[in-house]
Amino acid sequence: MPVDAPVDVPVDVPVIGVSFKQTLDEYREIVLQTHVPQNAAQEDIDRLLDKLSRSSERQKSKAHLPTLIGLLADLKRGKIDESNKLLLARGKLDSGDDRMKREAAESKRRNWQPSPKQVNDRAQVQAEIAQSEGALHVLEKKIAIAERQLQDAKGQIGAEA
Repeated sequence: MPVDAPVDVPVDVPVIGVSFKQTLDEYREIVLQTHVPQNAAQEDIDRLLDKLSRSSERQKSKAHLPTLIGLLADLKRGKIDESNKLLLARGKLDSGDDRMKREAAESKRRNWQPSPKQVNDRAQVQAEIAQSEGALHVLEKKIAIAERQLQDAKGQIGAEA
């Protein structure tokens, strides 16, 4: 196959070199380079920079997509685990309350009071419940953010995502 002859470009046409660098992740980066005539209109330069920016952001989104998918999966697993902890803690609280009600009913005393240990155990379980509810609230927010980031990335990548 014959090699095309080089195109004669006048050497006296001044140009502006444009380089656009985008870090994709901690291991990779891309550099997009082009030239525009020195007398190019500002709108043309801005349009070119916007085009380079969109292209580099698309590449960054492609690089981050597996990470975003993994992060979302991890957060959803964390939510399931935390939900299970919350159910167990609520079950512990209910069984402890049932036990105290039964002891109060079986007691011969008119003004039955739970023991200090029972009060302390109940307070600990309530603290576990509050902690799990708080953690679930945080996880739900993180999941919503991760889902939005994933949709944004897929939107930037386009139909191939």
